[in-house]
Amino acid sequence: MNTIEGRSGRQRRTHSPEFKARLVAQCREPGVSLAAIAVANGLNPILLRRWVNERGGLQRESEVAQALPGPTPEFVALSVPKSAPESEI
Repeated sequence: MNTIEGRSGRQRRTHSPEFKARLVAQCREPGVSLAAIAVANGLNPILLRRWVNERGGLQRESEVAQALPGPTPEFVALSVPKSAPESEI
């Protein structure tokens, strides 16, 4: 982690691509808490969520394929019976 000082005197931390990739990989493990990983590494969970989203989200390709439904359903025409006149109700 490096620190860069901005014009206003505030410091901004920068993280290596390897560090980001390691944390994103940890987030993709089943049953882990993204927030817990972020806090354990001194990060804001929103920042870690952004890194995960920038790298394709939490789902792996196999999980995405399993989540997609099978063949798309075809249009099915239904006949609707004629409703009774209001006077019969």
